[in-house]
Amino acid sequence: MPKKISTEKIFESKWISLHYDRILDDHGLEQMYNVVDFKNESVVAMVRNGTQLLVTENYRYPINSSQMEFPAGNIEAGETPEQAAAREVLEETGITIKCKAAAYSFYPSNGITNQKIHVVIADYVKGLPEAQDEISNCYWMEEANFERKICAGAITDGPTLIAYLYGKYIA
Repeated sequence: MPKKISTEKIFESKWISLHYDRILDDHGLEQMYNVVDFKNESVVAMVRNGTQLLVTENYRYPINSSQMEFPAGNIEAGETPEQAAAREVLEETGITIKCKAAAYSFYPSNGITNQKIHVVIADYVKGLPEAQDEISNCYWMEEANFERKICAGAITDGPTLIAYLYGKYIA
């Protein structure tokens, strides 16, 4: 097991902190790591309404691009992934959902961050898609069209892709 020698905090916000760690690896060699520490776990929700999937569009500043994604967000203190998914979907789209159990979690970039994302599969209950908060647009998309967009490279959000694969082939 590597042993931490020191930590230097570089930056901190209410969502993340960035620190620089010096460690001794298993061979006794010193290594340096930049680590992004997420203060909350996140959730991504794949919501089905028959043969349709709930999709949002969001402008993502770091890549200067609008992205098609599933609703997602932070899990607040005391929430389960299912509660966070229901809250995020309602806040972002105005849609009420019924969640199945969150059965899959993943680390999207475990070489640099501890960010953990939970996948929740849910069914539509009521409401009309109406973009809220930071969301540019939201709508129902036929699953076959969603798959065509993946194959064409139009959907590139990692959590959305993993949630879809999990929901389609595992859940």
